[in-house]
Amino acid sequence: MTPEEFNRTMEFILQSQARLAAAQEQDREDRVHFDRRFAALLDIQVRLLESQTRRRNDYQKKNRAAQARHDEGQRLAQKRHEELHAEFLHSCRKREIRKPGFRPMRRNTMKKPSHGSGISLRDSQTD
Repeated sequence: MTPEEFNRTMEFILQSQARLAAAQEQDREDRVHFDRRFAALLDIQVRLLESQTRRRNDYQKKNRAAQARHDEGQRLAQKRHEELHAEFLHSCRKREIRKPGFRPMRRNTMKKPSHGSGISLRDSQTD
């Protein structure tokens, strides 16, 4: 190998090493930048998860309270219904006691008109 070829080879090796060192430095800077962005995204994700957990817990608490109010309203409505029904039955019994002949009205107690009344359309026509 001639000294000129040797110098060119050495120059090529030095340039390659310089490019490699520059690329490694760029990779390191990119990695630092990536790590910072990744950490920021993780922080955002953690805060979002905490917020959603608080919202879910608040919703569940409010939902349980609303369900309890609903159940209590249903219980009171059922109780009032039973009271009114008992009052109605009691008043019906009092009426039966006061009026010995009282009977609840039955359906279709009226007599149907008979079809054989004896009058026909011919009889009602005049000649």
